[in-house]
Amino acid sequence: LNNSVKVLHSQAFYNARVTLDYDFQKSPVAITINIDKGPSYPIEEFMILPDPKSKGSFAYSSVSLQDLGVCIGQPAYTDTILCAENNLEELLNDSGYPYADVTDREVIADQETKAISVVLFVASGPLVRFGCTDISGNCRVKDRFFRKKISWKRGQIYSPCFMQRTQNELELSNLFSSVSIVLPEDPPEEDGDVPITIEVKESKPRSIGFGVNYETNRGPGFGADWEHRNLTGIGDKVTMKGDIWYDKQFGRMSYIIPDWGMKKQRLIWSADYLREIDVGYHEKSYSLGATVARQINCYQQFSNGLMYQHLINTDIHEKKRHQSQKTDDETFNLFKSPVSFNWDLSNSILDPTSGYRLKLRSIPSYSFTGKQIFYDMNLMSASYYYPFDRCQRFVIAGQDTLGLIFGPQRDLIPRSELFDAGTDRLLRGYKYKTVSPLDNTFKPTGGRSMMIYSLEYRYRQSQDIGWVVFWDFGNVYANRLPNLNKKFLHSVGLGFRYFTPVGPIRLDVAFPLDRRPHVDKSSYQAYLSFGQAF
Repeated sequence: LNNSVKVLHSQAFYNARVTLDYDFQKSPVAITINIDKGPSYPIEEFMILPDPKSKGSFAYSSVSLQDLGVCIGQPAYTDTILCAENNLEELLNDSGYPYADVTDREVIADQETKAISVVLFVASGPLVRFGCTDISGNCRVKDRFFRKKISWKRGQIYSPCFMQRTQNELELSNLFSSVSIVLPEDPPEEDGDVPITIEVKESKPRSIGFGVNYETNRGPGFGADWEHRNLTGIGDKVTMKGDIWYDKQFGRMSYIIPDWGMKKQRLIWSADYLREIDVGYHEKSYSLGATVARQINCYQQFSNGLMYQHLINTDIHEKKRHQSQKTDDETFNLFKSPVSFNWDLSNSILDPTSGYRLKLRSIPSYSFTGKQIFYDMNLMSASYYYPFDRCQRFVIAGQDTLGLIFGPQRDLIPRSELFDAGTDRLLRGYKYKTVSPLDNTFKPTGGRSMMIYSLEYRYRQSQDIGWVVFWDFGNVYANRLPNLNKKFLHSVGLGFRYFTPVGPIRLDVAFPLDRRPHVDKSSYQAYLSFGQAF
């Protein structure tokens, strides 16, 4: 009975009565539970007073009941009073009083007015400001790195959000296996600065990885990468990456300096090598560039850079037909200034299930030897993810891609810089990089514009297994703008996803619905890779 009364009291029935009646004439004995809830008691008064036994400087009169989740006249539920206590302590913590504590509580039920009065006695403790910062546990990482990650300034009023922000920054650096930011256990005697301690445990700075992938046209491929995340002790990163297929080899070496010039701004030096044999051309290029990438906020990133590229195109089929000479090589020395803007409001990088993304990229390029030309390649893509259920097991995902190249006539632009679709992300199902204007030998000649759409229905069957049904359509055009009178190419397919802690492994099988004679000899294409298609 006592438990029943307590439950009724928690629901604001403070005059509730519970009795039992027994009927011994029946076998077994009949028991009747009589419940008289009585009236619901509202909150008539809610007060916050300082604990007379403690010191503190917080102005309790500035606390509004709305901030505590209390409304005068509402039923005096026990949960409402307890939540108000928690909200008050959080409010004090956010206002610079991390040692605040609700020391006592009085809940008085007036049996005449049938109402509740609540008084909370609080010891706010001293007003705390950030003092000196001590760092412990670091061996290879220099203090200079930490100073750039700390969000607060000495003398600033304490707020836990600054500590959480700093902890997130340190954890995202991948330099530490554990990060803890703590205040002294005992409060100071009076208002003032308190020291902050950052305790870390460094993780191993080097890592090496290997991987395999598969595409129907290329066959199996092999990839490897090596990374050093703390070369000189300031979180600067050196990476080397290579991917090898029979008809494509790619290598990149990069050096990244974090917080270059200002917080959340990186300087990226990179050197690239690419050799690729495609149906329409062969390409070999060497690149050297520097990029400044700025994280504007949690969702937006902007980057701009300078790049030199030595580009060689050979075996260009369309130009071969118009040239009487044997060679058809094109060599360009290009000066580029790529600019990009990313706006990401999705909930995951590799496996998004809600939100959307917008990516804009422009690459102005100038050939300063031989054919002196200027052209500008522009790519825009918008992705969106809509879940159908609360657990986000059923998701509709879509992506719209638009590409435009401005500049001289198409024949003057390097062949490898023109658009070709038919990849694992752009118009799946068609022969690799052959979705393009074709010459009379059915070889792709490259386009100056493209417009491609993808739509996926994603179903996560279990924690590890998922399925995808997709539909891609679009085309690549010779003109500066897409020719909407030209027929779209369509493809459909089925995908399998195996979810790992770092992202899904993707297997897609795509079927072209508009197979082109002499080009799409295979009735399907298969792709094995890591992460969702978009």
